[in-house]
Amino acid sequence: FADLGYPCDIYTNPAEFLMDLCSPHGKVHGATMSTETIKGLAEEYTPSLVAQTIAKDVESASNASVHVVKSEDIDLEEYAISWWMQVVLLFRRAWIGHRRNPMVTYAQAVSTTFMAFLIGLTYFDIGKNQKAAQ
Repeated sequence: FADLGYPCDIYTNPAEFLMDLCSPHGKVHGATMSTETIKGLAEEYTPSLVAQTIAKDVESASNASVHVVKSEDIDLEEYAISWWMQVVLLFRRAWIGHRRNPMVTYAQAVSTTFMAFLIGLTYFDIGKNQKAAQ
């Protein structure tokens, strides 16, 4: 859609951008999309090479044989990867997200530090008996 004048911003999820682009309630670059604009985008996108490739892929996937999995065939006790590997992969994904947008990480650090200071100040110099805790 960048060729049609609607480039996706650098820190925007492409799927969310596409949903905003195709929705009359979505906002793209600060402007609400009109129905006429959406229809114009659809008419320009349909004959494109990307749209034709996606249509072929969808057609070949719909013609593929489907394997039905029954609930009794599923072993709920066994996972494809271990619990530890899931933690590592999620940590890595979060780390990449923080590396891509350092300002969010900085803002979270400042916010956390401020809240820690505020809560520490609230309980600073409180006594060690029940009367002081009230």
